[in-house]
Amino acid sequence: MKNNRLRIFRLTCLTITTTSLLMISIPEVTAAEMSQGEMAGIIRSSGNPCNKVLDLMDTSDNSWTVQCNSGKFVVKRDAEGQYSVEPVE
Repeated sequence: MKNNRLRIFRLTCLTITTTSLLMISIPEVTAAEMSQGEMAGIIRSSGNPCNKVLDLMDTSDNSWTVQCNSGKFVVKRDAEGQYSVEPVE
């Protein structure tokens, strides 16, 4: 009986810890922390051309305006860490 209670307690603690870790939000990333190579890779992985980033500016939390050799893009990162890329005309 005592062993069962201990197992239930440990399982409960593990569940609470795991849930708490999953609820932690992804910290914002600034342009200074994002390398130009990483940003070019994010833009290319979205299906847009970008061989070289010429300018990288923060526009808000987890949002950047990126000037590539092939055009200008707005890159955003959501709460799950997924990036979206939109060409700017």
